[in-house]
Amino acid sequence: MIGQAKRLYELNILQSEKIKSGFSCPVIVFTSGKGGTGKTFVTANYSFLLAKNKKVLVVDFDQNFANLHILLNVTPKKNIYHFFNDSAGPEELIFEYNANLHFIFGESGKLDYPEFNETMVYKLISELSSLSAKYDAIIFDTSSGAKKETVKLLNFANIIYLVSSSLPTAVMDGYVILKLLKFYKNRSVVKVIMNKSDKAKGDEAFKNLSSAAMHFLSLNIHYAGNIELNKSVILSIEEQKLLAEYNPTNEVTFQIEQIVNDFANNKHVVNNSQ
Repeated sequence: MIGQAKRLYELNILQSEKIKSGFSCPVIVFTSGKGGTGKTFVTANYSFLLAKNKKVLVVDFDQNFANLHILLNVTPKKNIYHFFNDSAGPEELIFEYNANLHFIFGESGKLDYPEFNETMVYKLISELSSLSAKYDAIIFDTSSGAKKETVKLLNFANIIYLVSSSLPTAVMDGYVILKLLKFYKNRSVVKVIMNKSDKAKGDEAFKNLSSAAMHFLSLNIHYAGNIELNKSVILSIEEQKLLAEYNPTNEVTFQIEQIVNDFANNKHVVNNSQ
């Protein structure tokens, strides 16, 4: 049965690659194996910094537990829930934070939220591909963990940012994501961000994760960088403000900006290890 499922998924990957080729800009997906790694904080601030020189669309893909709009203190009139209920097209969902930074927000706590399936993922991706010519990057913020719709979405990524922390539980859950990527022959470039971590501990945690990925999975992953935790980060979340916007000289802002510059300068590489 596992072999049949794998073959079916390989066929789905071929279909995903066909849809993926229709995008006019890179697709970047932020994901994590464990909740609480600060993935949404990183996604939002990364996107803001990238949008200083690029036009960016950010999609909150955390089904019915979305909080990107909460982090930004925004109450959208329509969100991705309306798309999946066939009451709005993707262009109607776009919230313009500024000229270069646009969002499609998610929903939280709907009792009638539709049950997700791969057809819905394909539908969303296909619709967004038609908008991709207007942007320099489309960024997804996924739910944490290995939900099937999240794993499906990862197939469309040019770059996957796996957000972890140096905690052993977060590293182990990150490894599970890598294991799934390997099993399903995902061809995306995988970059790891160690968030909320002391630099020495973050560097060591990535080293351990990278060694395990290469030894057990023959999977080459890349280190995007370490992001520390300070009081300014907590304050920005409490006040629902983007740290990178209101505190541009903060050390954490600088650390995220280094990760952004790595992408913006086209230093990402193709992962040939799979």
